[in-house]
Amino acid sequence: MKIGDRIRHARIGAGYRSQASFARALGVSRGLVHQWESYGKPPGRENLLKVAQLTAVSVQYLAGRTDEMRRSVTVDDAVLVRILLAAQRLPPDVQQNLAELLEKTVSLTAKS
Repeated sequence: MKIGDRIRHARIGAGYRSQASFARALGVSRGLVHQWESYGKPPGRENLLKVAQLTAVSVQYLAGRTDEMRRSVTVDDAVLVRILLAAQRLPPDVQQNLAELLEKTVSLTAKS
């Protein structure tokens, strides 16, 4: 699987149905996300890290060094409170994506 396919897969898996909402969350243009996904243009190091963090996958997965998509993420209560407070300032569609991602995370954790 090429880097563009991996980014698209990670984006959709994280609940970002559109390139536009994903681009807003990353702070980049939709056209740039389109280039990564459609033309396989690799993002720069900083954007690659942002993609990995936002989608909760490893940089190694995105770069094609492993097929293991998910990485283990633990968040203590203080960090979670800061995330939730900061999320109130996000656009409604990004808030929805974040809420869905948190629900999936809690659901997966509960099943483990």
